[in-house]
Amino acid sequence: MRNKAGCDVATQRHFYQKMFWFDFFGDTKGMNGFEQGVYALLIGNYFINRGPLPDDNDRLARMTQLSEEQWLSVRPAIAPKFRIRDGLWRHSRIERDLAEKEAEHEGRVRGGKKAQAQLREKRRKAQAERPHLQLHSQLHSQSQLSSQVTATSKAILNEENVVRNALEVADEEELLRRTRDVVGEDEMKGKKFVFWRTLIRDHPRAYRDALTDAESRKKEALRGLPEAQIKKTWAHYMTYQFKEMKKSYGS
Repeated sequence: MRNKAGCDVATQRHFYQKMFWFDFFGDTKGMNGFEQGVYALLIGNYFINRGPLPDDNDRLARMTQLSEEQWLSVRPAIAPKFRIRDGLWRHSRIERDLAEKEAEHEGRVRGGKKAQAQLREKRRKAQAERPHLQLHSQLHSQSQLSSQVTATSKAILNEENVVRNALEVADEEELLRRTRDVVGEDEMKGKKFVFWRTLIRDHPRAYRDALTDAESRKKEALRGLPEAQIKKTWAHYMTYQFKEMKKSYGS
């Protein structure tokens, strides 16, 4: 998988970055205000793209919204804050932040799976205790037994909802991450982000199939296949495919 800068990166997640001003001002000590702004744009792109920056003056200039001449004038002040090797700009602190966020996401996924396993075990025990409840009903009134069964059922339903919600959140994050890879970062901001998320929630099956098709088409386009090239944007192609999938399902 390749990030927006054209570099190979690990699987991306949709999460935020904490900003520690002490670290930022420590990194930019000795820079003027303009250079600090350029540095902030670079580390922001680094985090959004989930990987190191390309050692390419043209791309770095576009990331920082500068002309190449302006970029070359500030590069000497910025470059020492990164480790430049093998055609990439690496930043230890941002790499650490990304690793922490990835671990948090994986923890949520593991937590959802663990809760699901615990729920299955409780349901198994509830099934095993059913004969006991039947015997107990012979010794107590029907109303008392009914209250116990109702309480147990509610507890199981509540835990099912917790597990379902955790798994749905993890699945939605994964679909949003894949969408970002296809349509690009600019199409995942503000109202546009809400648009994609709404499609996922309202028509998950059609969206998943449209996304899979767009991912396959984009891979072929990146390999240079003429028939895989598109005339408009990937966001437009993705929206069109979604509508077609939705029609095919009759929804």
